Amino acid sequence: MRAGIRPLALLLAAALAAALVSGTTAQRGPPKAHPRLADIPYIQCQVCELLAKNAWKQVKEMMKAASPSNKVDEMKIIEKMEKITTAWRPEGEWIAKLDLVEEGDTLAVKEMDQVGNCGIECKTVERAAEQIVGEHDTDIAETLFTGRKTRAQFNNWLCYELSGVCRAKPPPLPKDREPGPPFSPQREDDQNLERMMGQMQDSGMRGQLWSREELMEKYGIPEGDQKWDDDEDDVAGGSVPSVPPPVAPTAQHGASAGAGAADLLAAARQSVGEGLRAAAAQARGLLAAAGKVRHVWQDTKWARDLWRALRTRQQQPGAAAVEQEL
Repeated sequence: MRAGIRPLALLLAAALAAALVSGTTAQRGPPKAHPRLADIPYIQCQVCELLAKNAWKQVKEMMKAASPSNKVDEMKIIEKMEKITTAWRPEGEWIAKLDLVEEGDTLAVKEMDQVGNCGIECKTVERAAEQIVGEHDTDIAETLFTGRKTRAQFNNWLCYELSGVCRAKPPPLPKDREPGPPFSPQREDDQNLERMMGQMQDSGMRGQLWSREELMEKYGIPEGDQKWDDDEDDVAGGSVPSVPPPVAPTAQHGASAGAGAADLLAAARQSVGEGLRAAAAQARGLLAAAGKVRHVWQDTKWARDLWRALRTRQQQPGAAAVEQEL
């Protein structure tokens, strides 16, 4: 779909609408994934070694790209260490590329070629990395900044000395442990949206992230319906791979595409409308409260004016006679 409003743009608009409208509408999103804390002892040593590898690599790249106008100091490395344990950030993307695989009585951490959706396993790795860095981000940054340790020395220092997560062999997996979900590659559009939502939350904006699939399910759009499929054949530079000759568009094709776009646009408008109606109701409540306050203020002002008038008359000659008349 080249002309008109693209379905992906509408899905992003609906996602942003669901995220930006206040409170009640935004909170009805899909539940967030939570880490499986019981799995951390089985993977913490492997996660530490991967953390050490990526921290070392990223700092080396920073040093290589440094210039007189873009110097690398210890504070910049501390900031990187604060971000390297968050999967949606570019510094923490290595976390989203990991998969936890059951191998006998061990839980192996496998590096994948793609970024995956940050579900239970991703959140578990994320929490393990957070616990390793903990309050040591300054120490880690200082060690990387000075460059006095080799890559292997830094790995041993971080995982055996500083955090101690590799000192003991991990326990065997319980036989009754429920296997984790399979690795799920993340669409590039969803990855960009997740980063945008994370940056919004960093700025203090609350919201709930809706993926493309969740939006399609919410609004009853069947999976695989090509009316809503992205233009996945788009590539850099505007070129597209060779495909069979296109079928000449017909009035039926145009009507089908137009109806599909109209449906999703209506769904997006409905989502925004719910938020606007909720905001309008809150505004009406505030106006009503303001009206009550104004009436109370007016009544209080009238009472104060009467009191001042009485006090003024008491200070004037003949005040006693006035009081008797009152």
